[in-house]
Amino acid sequence: MDTSLTRPQLALFWRKFAAACSAQGFADREAYRHAVLREEGGVEHLADLDRTGGFDRVMLRLCIDAGDWQGASHFETGTERRIAELCADCATQLLQLAGADETSALAYIGGILRQARLDPPSPCGGDWWLDVPEGHAVKVFQILDTHRRRLLRAADGLKTYVHGRRWERLSDGTLRHIDAPPPVPVRFRVVA
Repeated sequence: MDTSLTRPQLALFWRKFAAACSAQGFADREAYRHAVLREEGGVEHLADLDRTGGFDRVMLRLCIDAGDWQGASHFETGTERRIAELCADCATQLLQLAGADETSALAYIGGILRQARLDPPSPCGGDWWLDVPEGHAVKVFQILDTHRRRLLRAADGLKTYVHGRRWERLSDGTLRHIDAPPPVPVRFRVVA
């Protein structure tokens, strides 16, 4: 699997790098770039930076140095956003496997939180996920993924988790996957 940065990530990096250099008045941009990559990403070269956590840490530093607090808050919650997406995807698959309406994925996840005694906040609109701590979200994903794998294995012997894949149960009881489904909006906010 290729872990190098995507073109949009590279473009974003260079834009934010230029803004940080400008805001801080750095004359030696090369030394600053290497220092940020080494301190935040643990790498010497941009080509060695991973697409997820490493990129988020480097971008967080650049946003702070550039005075972009909205960008900083976005990159501060990168892990939580990825976990939220996995939870929503897995819950949607479970509901499809059960033949239920997939728009109730958030309510289903809320039920899992309550059943696991993880004390979910009371649902108020579609943004109640904002108050779910990251550790609880990871546990919810593990619960959902284990249940999803069991259902798939029981149905057709399928074991592989494919993020973004959707399933439909046919009239004969077999499963087939559907591509490009509508996403379920889920977001997190880190709470202390």
